[in-house]
Amino acid sequence: NEDWSVTAGRFINSDSAHSSYVGAYYQPFTFAYGKWGVVMGAFNGYPKAFDGGWFPALMPVATWEGERFGLNIALVPPLQNRLYGAVSFQLKWRVN
Repeated sequence: NEDWSVTAGRFINSDSAHSSYVGAYYQPFTFAYGKWGVVMGAFNGYPKAFDGGWFPALMPVATWEGERFGLNIALVPPLQNRLYGAVSFQLKWRVN
């Protein structure tokens, strides 16, 4: 199904700690040459959020993809006194 995809990764977060994530994209809408929807998943590694443990997340997301490269843009909502809000840019490269 073209509406669903999965994601996983690791990064250094805004608290200078390592974070991991897993999730699923659901993007049933097409607009402005992109796919629009939400990404649902779980994150860890934020010392002020749940003592660095795993927590669920739901974020609006848009995706633009070409033959070899793509871009995801997600809006990360803040959690008061625990997690900074952000706009996330994720570059993708297709490996065949």
